[in-house]
Amino acid sequence: MGEAKGLPNKMATGADVNTVVQKCRGQYEHAVRDNHGIKTANICNLLFPVGFLESDIDGAWLATVDGFGAARGAAAHGASVTYTINPQDDFNIVKTIVAGLADIDATFSKLKRAMR
Repeated sequence: MGEAKGLPNKMATGADVNTVVQKCRGQYEHAVRDNHGIKTANICNLLFPVGFLESDIDGAWLATVDGFGAARGAAAHGASVTYTINPQDDFNIVKTIVAGLADIDATFSKLKRAMR
C-alpha cells in the first residue's frame, strides 16, 4: 500500500471493493507524502481526489498561491536569487493564502458532512 500503481485497469478483475479502496487510499497517501510544492498542480492533485471540484477553489486565490510557490521555488532552487524580498508584500500574500485556506477547510467540512 502507498505506491502509485496497482489498481485494476479494467472492470471485472475479481478485486473486491475493499482491496480497490485500500489501493486508492495508498495511492493518495503516496501523493500526499511525495508532494513538495504549493503550485496549482500540487494543490489540485491533493484536493480533487477527495471530492473537490474546480469550482470549489477560488481562481484568484489559486493564482496567488501559484505565484508564491513560483517565487519560493526560484528562491529555494535558483542558482542566483533574483527575487527581492519585501517583507510587507510577502506578509500580505501569506495572509491572503491563509484566508483562502479557511475556505478550503470549510469545503472539507462540507464534504465530510455529505459523507455521513
